[in-house]
Amino acid sequence: MDNLENWPGKERRFPSADNPCKFTLDRIKEEIIDFSRLAPKNAMILDFGCGESPYYPFFADKAKEYVGVDIDESPEKGGVAKIMIKQGEKIPFQGEYFDAIISTQVFEHIKDMDFYAKELKRVLKRGGIIFISAAFAWDYHPYPKDYWRVTEDGYRELFNEFSENKFSYDTNSLQTIIQSINLLMSRKGVKNKMFFRLINFIVSKINYKKGDIKLPGNMFVFLRK
Repeated sequence: MDNLENWPGKERRFPSADNPCKFTLDRIKEEIIDFSRLAPKNAMILDFGCGESPYYPFFADKAKEYVGVDIDESPEKGGVAKIMIKQGEKIPFQGEYFDAIISTQVFEHIKDMDFYAKELKRVLKRGGIIFISAAFAWDYHPYPKDYWRVTEDGYRELFNEFSENKFSYDTNSLQTIIQSINLLMSRKGVKNKMFFRLINFIVSKINYKKGDIKLPGNMFVFLRK
């Protein structure tokens, strides 16, 4: 992976200590790495809503083919060669083509979630796996649009035909509240790096696996067809 050290999206994979979203980015990376270990060798992998394909380096040694698909309105460029589609268009692959699918911080931006939930199921092989991370208690961020916040019950309904589904979160409720201070200050244009480092340090000292989880910052969804 040394030759991929400077792959696009490095700040997502290895956020700086003063990044206002550091803890959540670290948690997404942790979950992605765990998911990548489940992908078979020589896997066909789809990065749905890929942007810069920032997590490709974690799959490079597993992927026979790594395909990025994004909407043509996406402001993010670079990464793997990607296929551009319009909102509402089918994913341009035959059924049961992919062994594994990732979709990071995308589902809140999808206008027709039910349609694309069915599309992901269609292009996934039987026994294939999906990882989704998506915003829950997070800032409004039109990129280019920001439509939804979905609960665990909502994802169960969207993917009710899958044989297995598991859910986890980036933060517990206390962490979400504290981290929101960073997001607020970032929106207000605060430039003090030590302020963000302090909040990140405080959030990192709280065990996200304990305490109230009714207000996570982001949802993590694992699915097996």
